[in-house]
Amino acid sequence: MKRSIAFLTLLVACLLLGACGGDEHCVTGTIAECSEDRVAVEVTRMTDENDTTDVSGTRVTFPLAETDVPPIDGAVVGDVVEVIYRGKLTPADKGDLDALGFNLATKELKATLQAVEPDYLLVSPLESDPLAQEAEIIQVQIDGDAPLKIRGADKGDTLLIPYVRELVPGSPPQVEAIDGMIDVIG
Repeated sequence: MKRSIAFLTLLVACLLLGACGGDEHCVTGTIAECSEDRVAVEVTRMTDENDTTDVSGTRVTFPLAETDVPPIDGAVVGDVVEVIYRGKLTPADKGDLDALGFNLATKELKATLQAVEPDYLLVSPLESDPLAQEAEIIQVQIDGDAPLKIRGADKGDTLLIPYVRELVPGSPPQVEAIDGMIDVIG
């Protein structure tokens, strides 16, 4: 249930991200402080690649209680997030931001399916995927009860796996997938 709520929150935030424009903007940064009431983010870049504003080193905060911004289930200091906000951010800005939403930044892993287990997949990153430099086999954690598009996928199929956070060391290393968005692409 928690994963379903987290997924729905992420999906809504992704839809909001697609709507950035006009007076709404998006930045990517790292959570520096996180509580139930407030989040502080060290901004690293504008999410829109066409926006060349240098905002590196800018630190913004936003209250969760005074806005309609829901906390991200399980967000911790060090997570990379995308923040949707109103107004214009400049490098001199510090302090509160008129945030509309935020979500964990997602990445995509393209990999060949090796095995499907009840709570995880074993995959081999394609040569062109950046994670191929870090691991030959990766364990992709999934919710065993989640309705996955890949049920019935065969060994050797190519998957597109959206995930959050960094590769977790282990044997094999792991990524935290967004279950409902894993797709067979070949």
